[in-house]
Amino acid sequence: MPHPTLTTLALALALTACGGPPTRDCPAPIGPIVLEDCEIYQRRFEALRVDVDVLLGGTGARVNVARRSLRTRAKHGEALDVLSHRLFGMCRDHNACRVPDPGERAALDQTVVALTTLRDRIEDEPDPQAREVLIAELRATLLRAAGKPSAAPRAYYKSWLPWFGAVHRPPQPDPPVGVPVIGGVDLDTQARFASGKGIVGWAPSARIDLWWPGEGGFAEDDALLIAWDGGHVSACPVRGRGNGADHRSVTCNGGDEMVATADTVSGAVRYRTGVDGREHTLGYVRVPTVTHPVDGPDRAPSRDVDLDPRAAQGELVWRPHDGALPASVDQPSLWVVLKLRDHARPTARCRIGDDDLFGVLETSRYSGQEGTHQDRPRYRQVAPGKSVGEAQPLTEWWRFDFPLPLGVARPGHALPEGLAPWPRVGAWQCTVTLDGEPVRRLAFVVQGDGSLAPHPEQTKAHRAGWLIDTEVVPSSVEEALGW
Repeated sequence: MPHPTLTTLALALALTACGGPPTRDCPAPIGPIVLEDCEIYQRRFEALRVDVDVLLGGTGARVNVARRSLRTRAKHGEALDVLSHRLFGMCRDHNACRVPDPGERAALDQTVVALTTLRDRIEDEPDPQAREVLIAELRATLLRAAGKPSAAPRAYYKSWLPWFGAVHRPPQPDPPVGVPVIGGVDLDTQARFASGKGIVGWAPSARIDLWWPGEGGFAEDDALLIAWDGGHVSACPVRGRGNGADHRSVTCNGGDEMVATADTVSGAVRYRTGVDGREHTLGYVRVPTVTHPVDGPDRAPSRDVDLDPRAAQGELVWRPHDGALPASVDQPSLWVVLKLRDHARPTARCRIGDDDLFGVLETSRYSGQEGTHQDRPRYRQVAPGKSVGEAQPLTEWWRFDFPLPLGVARPGHALPEGLAPWPRVGAWQCTVTLDGEPVRRLAFVVQGDGSLAPHPEQTKAHRAGWLIDTEVVPSSVEEALGW
């Protein structure tokens, strides 16, 4: 029997059949989106992986296809794993209002349809010779899915990842030799369940952004390891997407057997080079969580990563103006994270002395949700035996991106219309306002060479963005930081 495909249309129909799909209001110009169930990708891909393994004569649940042809692209890798990771990542990006490149998403959807169709045709084909032709076509499709380069590959900036390729990259600590450095960490939590007991604990998940600033580079048999509290070690292949050849974004989960109950979990991050098997300590991650017993004593408390520290620190970051890599024009943006009950539309205004630089600054499509935490019951009792749903049971952290109408043109390129030359030298004062109330005040000094006067914390870690002095202004429109 044919299996359901993984196209966006099929997912939308499946959600609708279950009583209507959940939606989210994303910042303009994205607008409302239908949330996708990302676990569907993993469940259906596992079924597809097993079927393809059987058809190609494999012995396990993973299929290595045309290993020699793939060695330069994904040594010891599995084509279906590559495709599954890409689609799962795009699904999470979509749900967080970080819209992936539509061309890449459409191409991956078409690949899944092709694989599913070929599988069904092979299963139904009685002629052995025709069956071999279809199997050869299946192998070729898997080879393309694993990322065989096209004649004219294009790269795109991923706004939710750091970019270390800017002309005015911040100063960095001295890098180690022969290994990458940690350039960013994005944390998450995963609930752990036990039969008949519900949620019994949690496990950490960390997306580690690796940047290779010196000589050398990533190899497909390198691995990232995290030695968590309690003795569990996660080992993850270095195959994540990145903003350039010197950057990899690697997600490493705590593992199904890891069950944490403490409020904070830490881990040592190590890098294992495939060429010699040596391990090098890169640094440490700490996963602080916040929890509230919100839905009664018989329900497990809500536990999520505490993102308040991120909301207390603003940044000036750079990105390719047109979203393409390598960049032709670098454009600066201000980043702030606000702690809200629902998505809102803040504005910003910047001055040097009495000079209003640009008027009102609006947020861009690169804004997105950083995380959520349920700190209120989903239902409240209004009368004996009668409850109503809570309108806003979640605290939401949103990162807002305010592009500045300035730019740095690379050699051979010119600034596009609407961008003035960087830098605007002086002491900047920027105010972020929400519903008429100031919520952040940002201060930094732009120097004559285009750099910023370094923040005291700037060179304590490798960072793609410039830290800037940030004042959190208490208001009635933002949730107070701290619990």
